[in-house]
Amino acid sequence: MSTIIPNPSDDCTTARPRPRDNAPPPPRADAPVLPHDDAAEMCVVGALLIAAQYDLPYLMAEVAEAMPDATAMCGLMPRVIYGAMLAVHRAGQPVDGVTVASHLRGTGYAGMRDVDGYMRQAAECIPHPRHVMGYVGTVVSFWRRREAITALHSAMQGLADGATTESVIATATRALARMAPVAVPDG
Repeated sequence: MSTIIPNPSDDCTTARPRPRDNAPPPPRADAPVLPHDDAAEMCVVGALLIAAQYDLPYLMAEVAEAMPDATAMCGLMPRVIYGAMLAVHRAGQPVDGVTVASHLRGTGYAGMRDVDGYMRQAAECIPHPRHVMGYVGTVVSFWRRREAITALHSAMQGLADGATTESVIATATRALARMAPVAVPDG
């Protein structure tokens, strides 16, 4: 029987053991919090929601290029809303509160009350949408750190499951290199 190492990607805010055959246990009080910035995530959503009011229609394209995946967002609400924003943008529609909410309703998303409340709060938190790329940089930086943690976690699990050290190192190296290609010094 192998040891199960808690998978940090199971829940963005806590790392906890997840037995494969049982329901997940409640989060531990001492569970580590993965790197993220709730305020920066909210500001990205808010800036994109109000960009049209400031005549910044190009903003969504810039943000989508820098952050092409909704999993960059750690929190559930920003991830759901940003995912809808990306879908609306890729469909060639303007991204605003109406089109995003309409998209989510069309997908049958059940948490619309939470989405509406989050979008209102997000639209009120941002001083000006021109600041969004700074917030995007923060979100992406934390996303990359979480991805590195996940890759290293997989390596630890591989070792615990009996994989060879060489194969685990090779797999982890490839995963990390896809994130941030860097020259690794010998020795």
